[in-house]
Amino acid sequence: MQTKQTKTETLAAVALDPLVMPPTWDKYKWPRWVPEDVRRQVREFWCESFGRSPAAWHRGTVGDPYNHHPAMGEKVTAKLCCESGRHFTGRWVPMWNNIGRVVARGRVEVASTCGITKRHNDKVSSGDEPR
Repeated sequence: MQTKQTKTETLAAVALDPLVMPPTWDKYKWPRWVPEDVRRQVREFWCESFGRSPAAWHRGTVGDPYNHHPAMGEKVTAKLCCESGRHFTGRWVPMWNNIGRVVARGRVEVASTCGITKRHNDKVSSGDEPR
């Protein structure tokens, strides 16, 4: 059974498609809502000098079914890693292994894919602001 996919869902999925990912970070186009500090952390961990790239970032996070990452920009509610029992809702940015960032309303929180309590199935296009 094929499901109907909206333009917004298509744009969010394409943002991390390894077949269309640029070979270097200089050419990667970040969604506007991803803060510069989060971008820097991703680039530094997945840098070319370590033999990594945007495509490697995708394969090591969203492309790895073991880590259960939501799509880049997918709205999630997650238990925060550093604060016992506290949850935060925002847009997901995969980082490394099973760790990601949840971004919303000018805040960035650290979360694990193990702590995701709700996936809102609400994809965001590359230019939309998180809600």
